Amino acid sequence: AVLVCGLVVTLILGRALSRPIRGIVNASARIRDLDIDGARRIRPGPFLELNEAAEAFNTMVEALRAFETYVPRKLVQRLMSAGLFGHVASESREITVLFTDIVGFTAMAEHMAVEEVARLLNGHFALLTQQVEETGGTVDKLIGDAMMAFWGAPERTEDHASEACVAALRIARAVRQDNERRRVLGQEPLRVRMGLHSGPALIGNIGAPGRVNYTAIGDTINIAARLEALSRDLVDVEVEAAVLAGAETVRRIDGDFVAQSMGVHALRGREERVEVFLISDA
Repeated sequence: AVLVCGLVVTLILGRALSRPIRGIVNASARIRDLDIDGARRIRPGPFLELNEAAEAFNTMVEALRAFETYVPRKLVQRLMSAGLFGHVASESREITVLFTDIVGFTAMAEHMAVEEVARLLNGHFALLTQQVEETGGTVDKLIGDAMMAFWGAPERTEDHASEACVAALRIARAVRQDNERRRVLGQEPLRVRMGLHSGPALIGNIGAPGRVNYTAIGDTINIAARLEALSRDLVDVEVEAAVLAGAETVRRIDGDFVAQSMGVHALRGREERVEVFLISDA
């Protein structure tokens, strides 16, 4: 009887000890894969030391959930899977860059409450980010009402120009669809302009010690930004979404795209003129 009681007590204690430990192990595996949403909260048990460890782990998970809103999780996952996380040396890489901007946003925001502006931008960037990530792109930064994204890094791909064009046209369709919703609500539709350009860029960790950004710099980025600005002059103001691309991007794309030449133009801050195309679905 004593032996049976001892076995029963041992079994109960073993389960009480193993339950929080298994929870921490399973949640740690989720954290390792950056599946923070899948990391369940560790429930307390009868042992003080394990409860303290569980509470510390739960606090860490909550901090990571708050932190990931400021860090692009998709980018971190891709850097980790490529074995690049923590030591991304800058290198020259062929990429395609996209810049987006909302026409007349400053004037629009002037007559909106701060909460309305935040709600509009959050919804807008959600649409844009989804299209970029679904086509293998990397969202570099969000600046005011503008977005910069690129394709071809961190993973190398030969189809970065086509992927970027697909994303830009998806964004155009998403903007037009969302504008239908805005009209029903009596809201002013958004008019979005985009600039695409392909070419070499310096890719990697750029910044100061302790404050770096995985980003792209170089003339290719500057041209993409200038094309987005030029679209305001070349595209009718009533057009809801338009994509301008440089000749280098058009030369590389492979797919069902229509590229209408808009002529050769000088871009602000550059001596070399660039042939510009308006990109649309076939």
